Order: sequence, then C-alpha cells, then structure tokens
Amino acid sequence: MGFATRVWSFTLLLFGLMLVMAYSAQSARPKICPLYCIAVDAYMICPGSNEKLEPVCNCCLARLGCKIYRNTTGDLICTAT
Repeated sequence: MGFATRVWSFTLLLFGLMLVMAYSAQSARPKICPLYCIAVDAYMICPGSNEKLEPVCNCCLARLGCKIYRNTTGDLICTAT
C-alpha cells in the first residue's frame, strides 16, 4: 500500500468520523422551553398509561407523546413533541 493510498484512506476515515460527530451533536441539542405554566387546572395522560397524572407546566417539559387536558372540560391543551 503506497503512501498516497494511506493518506487518502485516512482522509476518508477522518471525514466520515466528522460527519457522524456532527450528526450526533445536532440531534443532542437541548430543547428550549418557554418558562410559563399553562397547566393550572389540568391533568396529563402519557402513552402507555390511562391514568390522570399531575401535569408539568407545559408540553415542552412533558415526556414525548404526553397530553395535557383541562380539568373542567376535558379539552386538549397540548401534546408533547
């Protein structure tokens, strides 16, 4: 294996690692959530459970797929994404 082939192989490997690291860093970015509470008189139901849970302040802070409903009417307020 010649020197040029080794350099080319190393360059491709390095480029591939940079792509993988850039993708994983992008998907690991924290979610920015608003600091207001919409779940004052509400309950929350999360996937895998039909129990009424004490809600978090807003759907941004809730687990993926959880839904917050109004206690009085049962109307959906929001769904966590």
